[in-house]
Amino acid sequence: MHNVILLLLGQCDLPSLRRATRGEHNATARSELFLRTCGDSVTSWQWLAYSNLTWWSAPEHALARRACDRVVRIGPAGEGGKFMCDPGRLARKQCLVVSVGLNSDTSFEVDLHSRYPHCTIHGFDGTLKDDRAELRSKLPAFLRFHPHNFNSSTHAHFAKSGMVDVLKIDCDTCEHHSLLPWLARICTDEILLEYHTGLKWWSACGPYSTTPRSRIREMHRFFGALDKEYDIFAYEDNEIVAKRNGHPGFCGEYALKRRRPCAALDGGSSVVG
Repeated sequence: MHNVILLLLGQCDLPSLRRATRGEHNATARSELFLRTCGDSVTSWQWLAYSNLTWWSAPEHALARRACDRVVRIGPAGEGGKFMCDPGRLARKQCLVVSVGLNSDTSFEVDLHSRYPHCTIHGFDGTLKDDRAELRSKLPAFLRFHPHNFNSSTHAHFAKSGMVDVLKIDCDTCEHHSLLPWLARICTDEILLEYHTGLKWWSACGPYSTTPRSRIREMHRFFGALDKEYDIFAYEDNEIVAKRNGHPGFCGEYALKRRRPCAALDGGSSVVG
């Protein structure tokens, strides 16, 4: 009843939102309640409140983390490193990792390879050309490099297996239009995602080309789809971006694990669409 009263009054202040969402036990439900309560008249601080109440630090994220026997950082602290849930499971005979967005930093891939050298690691980056072509010579020899950007048809490279163990993706906004089509075709056990709130690559990590309303609507669409099959077990701000422009959350690092491992599915098919 209290939630209904809040909705009727349209109270979009932080204490009211916290009280209203407290009884909702999954992030998608809290997101929907937030949208109904605040409507389209939202400010930047309300967007921060929305992100924190839903996709950043929701209580079920802590439960998902505890469901991991071990949460291990692969790669360095800060930029380049990623949290993984139970990476020891990669010690099985076959292991497939896809890494999107290499730039000049392969510290994650190098550390992962040192721990699990039997894993096949594919890297996608279509920006290593022209005046950046020399960066390709610095890629480790074990990496199966594809000089293409990740897009809605990249799944075709892995159609035969139909599944991968880990997808690491940092592609400066391509996730908005390419990740869900990938998941609809390739069952993926773990996603290590840098999510950019800017919808255009040239302002990927800033608020300047987006409005609070557009950020909330897009996060609701994107993470609501992921929430059907995945739990967020770790989140951290991109430290470089947060320090540079003073806006936390605009380039957030999310680590998600599939609730039901791909190996438990008939044919390894994915169901996120």
